Amino acid sequence: MGGGHAYWDDRLTKIFLDICIAEKEKLNYNKKGLTKVGWQNVYRNFREQTCKNYDSKQLQNKFNTLKRQHSLWKKLKNKSGAGWDNNTGTIRCDDDWWEDRIEEDREAKQFRHKPLAHEDELTILFGSMDDVEDGTKLWCWRYWR
Repeated sequence: MGGGHAYWDDRLTKIFLDICIAEKEKLNYNKKGLTKVGWQNVYRNFREQTCKNYDSKQLQNKFNTLKRQHSLWKKLKNKSGAGWDNNTGTIRCDDDWWEDRIEEDREAKQFRHKPLAHEDELTILFGSMDDVEDGTKLWCWRYWR
């Protein structure tokens, strides 16, 4: 499937994230993201695990989209006045707050009524120790196991 639109469902996204996290754990990752070796492993492993022939650009685009979503989610959660709904895992704020956020970045609209999918995996891949509650739960367990 070269050059066309890649179809990403929840299952494919989870597989992709797990493969990327495995490369990070193998230290095939730096401040910019996956290294050349890391990407080569991702391309091969994704094709083997999914039987999808997505090209390198399609996988890199997905990686960059997920990184932007994680960054925006983190920004919204940390914004002054943001509330939290533990039951749904969503940001709970009034309409004015949301309208201001969407005016700042129209991509914020995707999180108005739903949580960030795969938040734990995205935090492992793109976050820092400060992003994980008490610094030990998720990131340390996964990264240093």
